[in-house]
Amino acid sequence: MGLTVIHLASIPVDGTSVNPVRSLGVAWYAGSAALSQVWLFIVGPIIGAVIAGATYALITGAPSADVGVAQNPELESRPAQTPNR
Repeated sequence: MGLTVIHLASIPVDGTSVNPVRSLGVAWYAGSAALSQVWLFIVGPIIGAVIAGATYALITGAPSADVGVAQNPELESRPAQTPNR
């Protein structure tokens, strides 16, 4: 549903493509004008990931050291396993 909303809201405004491979391929084929704008498809997700990573603990109230453990119980400390011989 989220992808549908993104398309319905964004395509009429700027012809949005949410598939980076499609965007990069078309820009490469189109040439210099399109390639000069493609940096946003590379930098945008990286900046978004950094912001999300930095603010997740603040938003959820989870201690930052326990964020991975809270989401994945398998990351909790457990006794070391020795290989069977």
